[in-house]
Amino acid sequence: MIPMDFSYWRTETAEEAVAVYQQLADDGQHPVYYAGGTEVVTRARLGALTPGAVIDVKAIPEARRLGRDGGCWHVGAALSLADLIHDGAWPLLARVAERVADHTTRSHITLGGNLAGTIAYREAALPFWLADADVATVGPHGRRTARFRDRFDGTLALDPGELVVSLSVPDGVRQQPSYAQKATRLDYVDYPLVTIAALRGAEGQVHVALSGLKPEPFRSAALDAALIGSGSSADRAGRAARHLPATLVEDLHGTADYRRFVAQTVLADALTALEGP
Repeated sequence: MIPMDFSYWRTETAEEAVAVYQQLADDGQHPVYYAGGTEVVTRARLGALTPGAVIDVKAIPEARRLGRDGGCWHVGAALSLADLIHDGAWPLLARVAERVADHTTRSHITLGGNLAGTIAYREAALPFWLADADVATVGPHGRRTARFRDRFDGTLALDPGELVVSLSVPDGVRQQPSYAQKATRLDYVDYPLVTIAALRGAEGQVHVALSGLKPEPFRSAALDAALIGSGSSADRAGRAARHLPATLVEDLHGTADYRRFVAQTVLADALTALEGP
């Protein structure tokens, strides 16, 4: 529970949610959007978040959308990670999502919350980043659709009060060969040393996105380019590892050097899985 008094608002459309947010913000109530609630509740319990109002967006139909339309596959931001795993229509997204937190928590964490929240890893972003997805938002200045890569550079850039509604990928992307792996220090359910998502594009090149190495997810055109060429998977992974960030996260889960070693290993595993040794 949230250990403070707040007003509760349930909205039926994205535009209504944004209008309510603006009104409450103007009244000084510090509103927050609420779908799964995992981060809102946790941060409120710790005193890191003190909302005067909560705007429930779970009933917005387009934020619950899941399916094909117009050559694209659409995913509502209010769907839980468990919903996406159960659907399984995009194997890469399902494999990444099934390693986020534990089973019970995945039933509450939403796609939009994982992308736009304050928890650093944002692993659900990796498949959409690789697939050149579109992201649809509604904010104070209206509805907007943009390339995910233009709005996401480790964190999703949103204006105050802007709500993530849905994401979409070209339908054919879901069938492209892909690979996902999460390496942890000890337990199966743990924060990642490295999480990798890899997608072999129509041109045959392997593209990768990584989480756990920095305080935010990481992609690099130079790293992707280093994966091309002759040599074994291990050789090419070694070349690519030179393009990892110079400064990596160092904490109780692993040193920077160990993370670099694990990253090189999972890069080689991805190449082997998608291309052969």
